[in-house]
Amino acid sequence: MQQNSLIRRPTAAALHPPAAKAVRSPLAIDTVPKRPAHSRARVPGPGVARRRDGGRAKILWLVAGALLLNACVTINVYFPAAAAEDAAREFIRGIKQAPGPEGGDQQGRLSPAPWQLAAVGLLQWISTPAAAEGEFSISSPGAKQLQQSMRQRYGQLLPYLRSGALGLKADGTVVLRDPKAVPIQERNSARQLVAEENRDRNALYQEVARANGHPEWESQIRRTFARQWISQAEAGTWYEAAAEEWKRK
Repeated sequence: MQQNSLIRRPTAAALHPPAAKAVRSPLAIDTVPKRPAHSRARVPGPGVARRRDGGRAKILWLVAGALLLNACVTINVYFPAAAAEDAAREFIRGIKQAPGPEGGDQQGRLSPAPWQLAAVGLLQWISTPAAAEGEFSISSPGAKQLQQSMRQRYGQLLPYLRSGALGLKADGTVVLRDPKAVPIQERNSARQLVAEENRDRNALYQEVARANGHPEWESQIRRTFARQWISQAEAGTWYEAAAEEWKRK
């Protein structure tokens, strides 16, 4: 009993020693993934977004203003009415100077095809600068081709204009105003003649506007030519003074 009392029992600290602290080796590799740089970027606040939207709005307003200014400049280019009247007068005189034979064969005197006018117009546009402000010209290759075609046809139109069968419209074209004034056997050929003439006249007004660098002038060019066709018509020619209102010169 005395010997057993001398034996000491182990303490709780001896039974459960504290855990040893881990020492990090300098060669150890950190296996914990790091957050990518972009994930740490700060999200812009509402004030920054508003400033960016305001900058974009200013740019859009500037672009819109520039486009509007360009449109105004284009619209404000005035139509040279006096120069156009002179050019149209000389052009029509050129048609009437050497009319073709009345009732002659039209073979070999066909109007230029649309693709020919387009090709000639493209070459003219490439080689000739746009007309300066206040200038007006009817001298493009396409216009000259049309003038030649109309000159050869003028002699065939003249008898119908004198008889009152044809009339001059306010839009610069011709119309079979009184079919009864044309013999029955000639009516089909007269209608074909009118169709060919109007095809050339419509092509002419478009070509003149394009060659002068202002396709938007076509309606004004039509009215200018209409006045000159009436002004240079022979006495007794019927013309449209207003919508469906015919007068005799």
